[in-house]
Amino acid sequence: MAAGLLAGGLAVVGLSGCGGTAEDASSAVESAATAAESAGEAAQSAAESARSAAESAGSAAASAAEDAASSVDCSGTSCSVTLTGEGAQVDVLGNRIAFNGVQDGQASLTVGGTEATCTQGQSVAAGPLNLECSTVTADEVTLTASLG
Repeated sequence: MAAGLLAGGLAVVGLSGCGGTAEDASSAVESAATAAESAGEAAQSAAESARSAAESAGSAAASAAEDAASSVDCSGTSCSVTLTGEGAQVDVLGNRIAFNGVQDGQASLTVGGTEATCTQGQSVAAGPLNLECSTVTADEVTLTASLG
């Protein structure tokens, strides 16, 4: 085989003795250049698609964060807490309270690693806290948390 030269990812081999013309060689180089350009365009398109997917995922996460909210107002060893939207969390009196949603009028909460449920007007002990649920709606719970 004739000695070749690698240039830009293309193997360039002399055509002497192959019976080809300079025009044939030029056509082959042009075809290779077109193929390389197409590959570059495909890579750019894939990068743009990935960027768009990442932006969409970020928007979905931001939307979910907006749906979950919390507010806290503490005085001494007692805090008034409102958790809105499943996944809302707040740190109260050294403990994390997470709102897991409402089913059949019962708010589902996690205090530290302790699961608890409460209905409107009910008081429950959850870990080191006493919780008094004053309002429970389909997507919100308002409670008073105090140290047990």
